[in-house]
Amino acid sequence: MNIKIVLLNMVFLLSVSGPLYAQPALSQSIDSLVASYEEKDLFSGSILVARSGEVFSAGYGMANRSWDIPNSPETRFRIASLTKPFTAMLVLQLVEQGSLSLDDLIVQYLPDFPAEYGADVTIRHLLSHTSGIPSYTNFTNWVDTTSRVNVQPASFTELIASKELAFEPGTGFRYSNSNYYLLGVIIEKVTGMSYSRVLQEQILDPGRLGDTGYQFNGMIIERMAEGYERISSDYYEKAPYQSPSTAYAAGGIYSAVHDLYQWEQLLYSDRLLMEETRQQMMTPREGNYGYGWIAGEAYADEVARFLKSPFDFSTNSRPEPEPYRLVWHRGSHPGFNSLLVRVPDPRWTIIILENQQLNGDPVGTKIYDIAGEIFSILDGRRQP
Repeated sequence: MNIKIVLLNMVFLLSVSGPLYAQPALSQSIDSLVASYEEKDLFSGSILVARSGEVFSAGYGMANRSWDIPNSPETRFRIASLTKPFTAMLVLQLVEQGSLSLDDLIVQYLPDFPAEYGADVTIRHLLSHTSGIPSYTNFTNWVDTTSRVNVQPASFTELIASKELAFEPGTGFRYSNSNYYLLGVIIEKVTGMSYSRVLQEQILDPGRLGDTGYQFNGMIIERMAEGYERISSDYYEKAPYQSPSTAYAAGGIYSAVHDLYQWEQLLYSDRLLMEETRQQMMTPREGNYGYGWIAGEAYADEVARFLKSPFDFSTNSRPEPEPYRLVWHRGSHPGFNSLLVRVPDPRWTIIILENQQLNGDPVGTKIYDIAGEIFSILDGRRQP
């Protein structure tokens, strides 16, 4: 049974004096598109699309298949690596406060890290995935053993530190969950508080993000979607368990589409970070990666390709019109996929949270197709 919950939102933005509703044409076009994926059992989750203040949000498919509970815009999902922009923001807040520097060596905060290369890795390297530290999600026995146990940051840091570098720090790019795990440990060392508490006090409370939080092992979360794997057209299984403690600052946050939109809109103000720092965070470097965000330029018909292969993507230059500037991140966890795409000019936002992974497609490429088609709908106002 396909069930859909749609909410047309009234929103107040800093740049306008009153509420704006998503226009019927925009709502119907997006709803029809996503519903076509839902009808083929290719999507289950929640979406939010905003265009210059007009907001459309909807839930598709089931949050819980055992009880036939449908997804809605208020459903919460694990956002996996979409946690990384939050972690980067916490680090950059500490930089603004003068508590640390991007060029600090990690051995200042992680003294047990091997001296032979720990003395060359900086916080900047961790933020930009240029440290050379391999990702723990690629370690031997990760899926079957390590990912399922409850770990502590200290012992897990030792495991990460025991591996050899893939390249000399600052000489290459390789996306690595280990980088952001270590940033979480450094945040704790600098503040003297847990990562979850710093997240709550520095982002969630000031941003009034009541549907967002850090997931602990065994935690019961209201309105939380169950993660599923679609094995065949009529057969689903619960996604394999992975301990939230192994995700930590690299992927341990849960949220809902409206909270993510509210947080994303705060990136247009100085409320959480100053403008200069925000620009620094969203400026692409090696691999189209900034500090916690992927960024680059793409034409509307290239967006899906950029989302699927971000780290080696380059746009095909054309005389007219100018390409769009995209700032975005994605996440994937067994049973869950997430995507947040922001287009600062002309201020568009696409948020997709999914609680279903297709057999053979664990990184959720279908949501990139959906996002690309939504982008084309938004681009309809723009003449070629």
